Amino acid sequence: MTQAIIRDTIPGAYRKAIYAGYAVLGVIIGAIQVGYASAELGQPTWLTVALSVYAFVGGAVGITATTYTPRAEDTDTLADVEDGSVDFARHEDE
Repeated sequence: MTQAIIRDTIPGAYRKAIYAGYAVLGVIIGAIQVGYASAELGQPTWLTVALSVYAFVGGAVGITATTYTPRAEDTDTLADVEDGSVDFARHEDE
């Protein structure tokens, strides 16, 4: 039921922005943490909290991504590509 709600609520353009924003935020927070660690300054409390919240929110991002990922039995494109039977010109028109 939760997956149906997510699927019907979040448009593709928003999901793309969410995934990109989450990835960029992770790189920034991670880089800050590495900077503090390499300078041996000790990790500030705000950074510890930010890393914890980031990890927690990752669950929601993962559920959203999983909701929109097709199941293997729903797609046969990889098998078509591997055996050479895919017609790329046909797929461009769809």
